[in-house]
Amino acid sequence: MDKDYFNSIHWTVTIGTNPGFELENQEIMDYGKFVALFQRISEEEKNKSGVWITAVVTPSRLAYRHSAGCPISGEYAYTLTGSCNTEFATVDDYVPALKRVLAKLKDELGQVTFTLEIIPAHLVFYNDEPGYSEL
Repeated sequence: MDKDYFNSIHWTVTIGTNPGFELENQEIMDYGKFVALFQRISEEEKNKSGVWITAVVTPSRLAYRHSAGCPISGEYAYTLTGSCNTEFATVDDYVPALKRVLAKLKDELGQVTFTLEIIPAHLVFYNDEPGYSEL
């Protein structure tokens, strides 16, 4: 098998940006500010462990029981998705680094909970640089 085919993981997390479960707290966190916060935390992790966590960040809304604190129109949130490129880190190193980044993000946002989904994935890393497999 070519070196650009890997057994890997894909992950998704959706996290609110307003602290706690408050029905009236409807402030939108600036998209750029959120991404910059994630980048800073990821860079701190890279400096400690050597593992860089990248993500696609999408604005979203959480919808759960109103009686549990969810505003009628949903809670402002961001969904992050990513995968471990085993060209740069092993899954065994990546998953703990990912969990540390997300826990720090949770703490900085004042969140109480988040749910992380990690699923097996087959990653194909396309790279046109010299030394990598052709498409």
